[in-house]
Amino acid sequence: MLTILVATLDVVATTMLAANLELLDDERPSWRPLPPTAPAADNVLRQIDSLRRAVDAYRRLASLKPPPEPPADDDIPF
Repeated sequence: MLTILVATLDVVATTMLAANLELLDDERPSWRPLPPTAPAADNVLRQIDSLRRAVDAYRRLASLKPPPEPPADDDIPF
């Protein structure tokens, strides 16, 4: 499921950038106003990046082996 989620996030991010190319234009004059959708698209892209990092962190933790179980104490305390 996480692989499908990340693939979907990639599609959404690509679509958002294609629909809001001004977000990629570093040479855009500052006096030209952004379209009203650009700040919202930028917010979505930042949230996608945050979710990707969270998924990566989860995957790293899930791939760790759990610590070994301590040996059983078969002695009866008297």
